[in-house]
Parts: sequence; C-alpha cells; structure tokens
Amino acid sequence: MTVRAVWAAVAAGILLTTAGCGLLLRRFPEIRTDVAIREGSESCGVRRAREDRAERLRRDVEAIAFERSHRRRVELDRARGYVEAKLEDVATTNDTIRLATHPYAIEVRWLDAIRRRADVSGCADCWEDQKREMLEGEFHNVELVVPGHDPDAPEIVVGAHYDSDTCESKGVNPGADDNASGVAALIELARMAAEKQRARTIRFVAFTNEEEPFFHTPAMGSLVYARGLADADVPVAAMLSLETLGFYSDEAGSQDTLGIAGKIYDLPDTGNYVALVADHRSACLVERVSAVMRDETLVRVEGIAAWAGIPGVDWSDHWSFWQIGVPAVMVTDTAPNRNRCYHRPCDRPDRLDYPKLAEVVAGLDRVLDDLAEADEE
Repeated sequence: MTVRAVWAAVAAGILLTTAGCGLLLRRFPEIRTDVAIREGSESCGVRRAREDRAERLRRDVEAIAFERSHRRRVELDRARGYVEAKLEDVATTNDTIRLATHPYAIEVRWLDAIRRRADVSGCADCWEDQKREMLEGEFHNVELVVPGHDPDAPEIVVGAHYDSDTCESKGVNPGADDNASGVAALIELARMAAEKQRARTIRFVAFTNEEEPFFHTPAMGSLVYARGLADADVPVAAMLSLETLGFYSDEAGSQDTLGIAGKIYDLPDTGNYVALVADHRSACLVERVSAVMRDETLVRVEGIAAWAGIPGVDWSDHWSFWQIGVPAVMVTDTAPNRNRCYHRPCDRPDRLDYPKLAEVVAGLDRVLDDLAEADEE
C-alpha cells in the first residue's frame, strides 16, 4: 500500500453515494457478539493454539521487517528468500503441494507508465535513483499451490506483497505493518491449508512491486501474476489481498472515523477492527467473507463494497485481479488512518498486536474453508 489514505478517500465516496448513487456503496455492519462469553468458552487447547499462532506470526514479521530499503535490490531479495524458505517448509509436509518462483524483468515498454506513476506519487527522485538497478536482473513472485480434490473447480488466490515503501519513507522502512504482517498471515494460512483437505485449489502468492512507483503499472507484481493466470486460462473464483493487518488499538479516538461519513454509517472511532474493502462488483464476496469471519474471529469486522472509481477502494493487489474479472477483497487494518508509523522508519515489529493478528488469521482460515467448497459458487 502506497501513499494513499484509504479510509479518508472512501469517505468521499460514501458522501458521493448518499447524494444519489446509493447502489455504488454498501456497508455490511458488524453483528456484535458477546466476546467475553466466547473467550470464556474456549478450551485450554484452543487458547494455546492461538498463542502459538501469534508467536509464529511475530517471528515471521521480525524476520521480514528488518532495517530494509528496497532501493537496494539485495534487501528485497533477502525478504523474498525468507518467504521462499518458509513456504518451502510448508511444501515439504505434503508431496502434492507445489512451490514455484516466477521471475520477470521490467520491460522497456513499461517505463513510460512507471515514470508517470513516479511523477504522480511524488516518487520521481526515488525512481531516478533506483532506475538503473531496477532495470537489471529480475523480480520474483513466490507461489505455493495447495491442490484441492476437485481439479475442475475454479481456484482461490490469497496474496500479500513483500516489498516495503521506500519513496514516502525516504529510504529505510522496515515495513512491519505494511506489509510484513500480511506476508506473515499468508505463510500461516498456507501452513494451515497444508493440513486440510479442501475442494478448490488455493494459490498462496507473495507479490513483489506493489509499492510506488510500480503501483497500478504493468510492472506491479500482482498484475504480472494475474495476467499470467488469465493467459493460462486458469479459472479463479475469488482473491483475498492481505494488506497491513497488524496494528490495533483499543483506545477511543484511535481510528479516523471519516468525519460526517463515519457518523452516517456509524463507523467505530476505535481502531480495533479489521476492514474488508472491495468494488461493488465484489459486494457478494465482501458480504460472504464478512459473515464467515464474524463467526470465527474475536476481532470486529467491518465490510464495505464501493464503486472502483472511488479513490482508496483499489489500493492494493486485489486491484490486479479486478483487471482480469475476478472478484477480490482487500483485508486491512486501514493503515494510515490508524497507524502513525505507516510508511515511516518507525513501522517496526514491536508496534504490532500479534494476538489480534492471530485472530484475523483464524477468521481468514475459516473463510478459506467456506470459499473452497466447490459446490457453492
């Protein structure tokens, strides 16, 4: 996720839709449950499993969110190497699981689009500094495929980008929340998937080049990957983009409530929820994911589906799958509207809430159980 205030922009869209375009945005409000009762009813084994999951997530975030600057290719490759190693560990548990790294080079015909994006995003100097290195060698998407028992069923893609911003942060940015948290969740979900039998095949993909100046250009890793699936005629039923998932606060006023729009839709002013964001064509997917997550996770869930033209709705890798006609949802902690260290050197692992991140992962695992039922389209 780059320099783009997701919820502030969505707020403008909410106001627009209430002015006469009501079909362009829907909110799926939280159905509240008695969290205390749910927590108290859990067995010691369940609680221990959640604690272990939180610790694994912590270790993965700490390994990925080192003092890195992706202006230096070697550090981007170091992050990728860790992700590959963790996914290889998953692959060794089941000989049907496939691990692949998909390299691609920046094509000369893409340079105008990248240059324009750099100018628009304020990253022109950054791009000029790193252009020579970016044009040499290859970038890599890392994919783990967990086959389903129905090979004819359209597949599910779960993705998270492993690069971190280096433009807004002016260099060093560990990127713990954005987006080591999303990648750690991806690794954990892949590990859990390897232990299950599901109908649909699920592809877990760590994308490169989501950040500026590659965002919304042909060089964006998830767009390269999505177009590859389309060219290979791989049917995809849904995509989940895991984007900045680790920062939560129980303090009142810790969440930007989007002013008047927040009052209209009763959005909470406490930053302790996870948000699901998509375009209006993916509204059914948002509604389905919201309902399933709320039955599983102790973290509050807020879902919004809006017209894709509203700024903020398409600000992660889910956008790439809309380009090939696949319903896709961004799962996020709302980034700069909650985390003051977004795209800054202080985005470090010790600021994240790993028990809540573990809760979100538990909810997403249940979502995959639901989406991977091939008899439900």
